[in-house]
Amino acid sequence: WARAFYERQVGARVRVADEEKREELMALATSEASKADFSTQFYLEEWDMVIQSQDVHDAPGYLAARRVGRGTRLGRKQRVQIWPVFERYRQLLDESRLMEWQDIVRESRLFIEKAEDLTLPYRAVLADEVQDLSANELRLLRAIAPKGPDDLFLVGDAHQRIYGNMARLGACGIEIRGRARRLKLN
Repeated sequence: WARAFYERQVGARVRVADEEKREELMALATSEASKADFSTQFYLEEWDMVIQSQDVHDAPGYLAARRVGRGTRLGRKQRVQIWPVFERYRQLLDESRLMEWQDIVRESRLFIEKAEDLTLPYRAVLADEVQDLSANELRLLRAIAPKGPDDLFLVGDAHQRIYGNMARLGACGIEIRGRARRLKLN
């Protein structure tokens, strides 16, 4: 849905970077801009779990970003040292005229949020397996359906994460206090 929506808005097909291309571009960015001794895999995970998931666009945003669950501690000085790798990675994506899936999801959501005259034909959103959705994907679901009674129906099992996403619904604009139910039967 996000890709089709985004392509309608920009009037062009989008080329999405596959995992192999992402690794290639991040390895190049690391070799060109790294001042620290971290692997390409570390940078890709940091990109996905911190930068993309929290919509970080600049060094001050990265310095303020939460890194809960990342394992490797990074101080302010280290974050300043590695930020150029992410800037270079973004430049390489742009030069290749590629987008990542999370970019498409974020840009679709931002278009919905900023458009004053846009009315989507949805009253509600139903989503299953939400434990596997990223923070950006959850924010997009919130943006698709206008806030109101019975606007979202989300089903997920927090103990069954396949992709390691640990997005908090409240941080994604999805208020569940008093609205959530725990299912006890499969």
